[in-house]
This record gives sequence, structure tokens and C-alpha cells, in this order.
Amino acid sequence: MRILPRSIATLWRPPKVDVAMRERLSAWQRLPRADLSLPHRHARYVVVDVETTGLDMRRDLPIAIGAVGFRDNAITFGDAYEVVLKQSSASADANILIHGIGGQMQLAGRDPALAMLEFVEYAGSSPLVAFRAEFDQSMLVRAAWTYLGVALRVPFIDLAFL
Repeated sequence: MRILPRSIATLWRPPKVDVAMRERLSAWQRLPRADLSLPHRHARYVVVDVETTGLDMRRDLPIAIGAVGFRDNAITFGDAYEVVLKQSSASADANILIHGIGGQMQLAGRDPALAMLEFVEYAGSSPLVAFRAEFDQSMLVRAAWTYLGVALRVPFIDLAFL
């Protein structure tokens, strides 16, 4: 039965995404899944870090995303992405001291929907690598859903286990 998904769908209004963004999202969704059977040295990984308005994985929002590609056993510096997402208000001073992204930068950031679209296009279907990945994963999955109306279905690897 599909009653629950239909019930949730009627309660949740997807974000408004213009035609050009919808086409880009569709192209990203058609990418083949990462081939997890490849030897590590032949696969592309994306090391990611998300700065947020706080530590509550259900309530707080991403402020910035930084990522760099890793391939052939080396960081690929030309394969990087970073963005500050526009906030409706700057985070608290104590939070700014932790991540170093000032209030003016937060208020002048990139439109969150466009920033998330650019990030998913950049990452493609590559596995995402993070330290304590559960936090970054929950923030990115929720942001993709909130700003784009799509599920972020890529593998995450937690460096804390290594």
C-alpha cells in the first residue's frame, strides 16, 4: 500500500523550482549510480564539510558547503566546490566564532536552491566522504529535499570509522 507516501505528499508542498532548474535536476537524477565495485584508486570521491546554524540535525540549516574531489589516491584541487547559502538572518555570534562565516557573508550568500542544485551537480553520484558523516548527511539530505524537492541518494562514507 502506498497510503503513507500519498498522505505525506498531500501535506508537503514541494518548493517552486523553475523549468531550467527542473531540467538540470532531471539530468542529475538520470546519472548512473556510483559503481561501488570499482577499486578505490579508480573511483571519484567527494570529501564534504557542511557548516550550519547549529547542531540540531532536524532544525538547523546549512550555512556553507565545501567539497573537494579525490581521485587516483590524491586530492584534485581543480575539482572543488564551495558556497555560502543565503540566510534570512545571521546566526548567533557564538556560532560565527565556530565556523568563521560572518553575518554579512551569510546575508549575502547564494540562493539556497541554486546552491544546492550546483552542489548536487558537482557531486554527481560520487560517494560523499565526511568525518562524523551522519551530521553532514542529514543536513545535505534535508536541504536537497527542502530547497529542491529531491532525495539525495548518494553513498556516504564516515571517516570516523577509519
